[in-house]
Order: sequence, then C-alpha cells, then structure tokens
Amino acid sequence: MLHITAYVDQVSVCPGQTVQLMVHCEYPSYQVEVVKVVHGDTSPAAPQLKILPTDGIRRELPGRPQRILAGSFGLVERMPAWSPGRSLTFQAFICPTTPGKGRQAIISRFDPHTGHGVLLGIDAAGRTLFEVRTAEQTHSVASRRPLLAGQWYFVAGSCDASNGLLSVWQIPLAPIPTLADQDMRQRPC
Repeated sequence: MLHITAYVDQVSVCPGQTVQLMVHCEYPSYQVEVVKVVHGDTSPAAPQLKILPTDGIRRELPGRPQRILAGSFGLVERMPAWSPGRSLTFQAFICPTTPGKGRQAIISRFDPHTGHGVLLGIDAAGRTLFEVRTAEQTHSVASRRPLLAGQWYFVAGSCDASNGLLSVWQIPLAPIPTLADQDMRQRPC
C-alpha cells in the first residue's frame, strides 16, 4: 500500500460547495492545497500537465493511518436463504481484476443449517458461474468463455423453477470486435 492515499467524496463541486477529503497517511503530517487542474492527462499523446494555484486552501494537517479496504462489496444482512423450488435471479455489473485467480464469489447466499444456497461467481477457469446447491446435490452452469481482466461486464444467473433451467449471462459493456466473450448458457437442473 502507498504511504499516503487520498480520495474525495465527490468528483467535482461548484464554488461554495463542500468536498470531503479522506486521507490515509503514514507520515506525521501532510500538506493539502486546492489547485486548478487544466490538463491532468499524463498520457504521451495528451497536452503537457498543467496545474494552476488558487486562492483556496493551503494547510498542513496531522497524518494518521486509516484502513482502506481494496475492492468493493455489499452486505445484505436479512436476505432470506434460497430454497429448492423457488425462482431467483442474481445480477451485477463487474470489472474483474483477477479472473484467472481461481473460484470467486460475486454474489452468494447459503444457509449453514440446510446447505441450500446459490452463487453467482467466477469459476476456476475464469468464466461466469451460476450454481444452486441443496444438501443432496449441486447444479451449475458456466459461460463458455473466460472473462477478461479490466473489462466491464453485465453478469447474471437465474434459476427458473417453472421450467427447471439454470441460466448464466456474460455480456461485455464495451465489446472488442475481434473477441467473442459474450455468452449465455442454460442447463436443466
């Protein structure tokens, strides 16, 4: 982790509005200055970096370490456990960073008492996986193609109790013309 890391609660504000700065700092102090970024793109094709001073804030503040959790997650505390015979769909927008790392959960819910559960995730081959499990058996379906690291996808998994089908979707949000990584598969359960 970097010795100093910071982010703001809003990307931009109008004059007179407030922005909150969150800082992790392993040094005794750090300096804060509000500047105007005219050209901030540092790529070789971009205009030269241009930052102008303002009459805004210039302060030295005490540093302190603050834990910043990498990645993102949501926790739904009161979601009822899935039980066989019920239809459900899980869906998410994801940007996988390590799809080849092994089996990973995107959304999951399991009842520790019955063993019943459902998972939308990434399998060991880096493909979108949807799985339903009862105490007796596991049914799953995975996409045919692996996810690409750093690409945004809409992924979904569905269990349709009326027709007994498990379905999985993997749809890139910015398709690459020469790469067919969009997929939809169904399998009876």
